[in-house]
Amino acid sequence: MKMHAVFPILLFISGAITIKTPPDTLWTKIFGGDNPGGCNYSGDAGRSVQQTIDGGFIVAGWTHSFGAVGADMRLIRTNELGDTLWTCLIGDSADNVAYSVQETRDQGFIIIGFNSQESYGGG
Repeated sequence: MKMHAVFPILLFISGAITIKTPPDTLWTKIFGGDNPGGCNYSGDAGRSVQQTIDGGFIVAGWTHSFGAVGADMRLIRTNELGDTLWTCLIGDSADNVAYSVQETRDQGFIIIGFNSQESYGGG
């Protein structure tokens, strides 16, 4: 009878120890500027991070710090240590926001996001 009572307690203690293990962090970087942002999106934000085939990373989001007007989509390509290889801004006078990025088979990238420019019919 005591064996049945002790076994669940040991599983609970083992699980509690596992949860408190800190994450394995190789590096930490901040990519962004100092602009507080516009009315819809404040400052700079990264919304998607994916590891690339070569071990680096691609980050997609938006920035108010480096574009002319509104938010611009921003892509940041890094190596495996987080060093910036290149950045790309995509935008116009409207807010342009990237929500997700994926590497394609030909090692290009596809971005999902939106442009807040509204189109109106004639008249």
